[in-house]
Amino acid sequence: MTLIIIAKIKKQESLIVWARWFGITVLLSFIIGLTIPSSFYLWEYDKKTSMTFCESLIPMLEDYKATYGNFPDVIDKLQFKHSVPRLLTKYRYYSSHGRFFRFKIVNIGPQAYWTVYDSRKKIWEGYDPIAEGFEF
Repeated sequence: MTLIIIAKIKKQESLIVWARWFGITVLLSFIIGLTIPSSFYLWEYDKKTSMTFCESLIPMLEDYKATYGNFPDVIDKLQFKHSVPRLLTKYRYYSSHGRFFRFKIVNIGPQAYWTVYDSRKKIWEGYDPIAEGFEF
């Protein structure tokens, strides 16, 4: 009789352990399921904010070129009052080759992906820098 009671207790304990692990697995799956879509929407929001910020600098860059003949080599030569969005880091998002400039927004996720504005084309384009061998 005692052995039967002990066997029932052990079976109940293993069921409790299994139920805990199952519950943890379900909870983690739910959290991960919410995190992936929300991080995508956050990235899209940050990207659009960064694009708007960069586009607001274009008239200042054009004025600089009209005055000095070339676009500035570093963005700090412009006097802008906006705060830089978090996706953009100092000197990383702007490059100039004198006659033209580029803005680059880097995907901060595991996939290497850039959104680039080229002043010659005047459009934003997406690039996979590894596949396309793109140099900024």
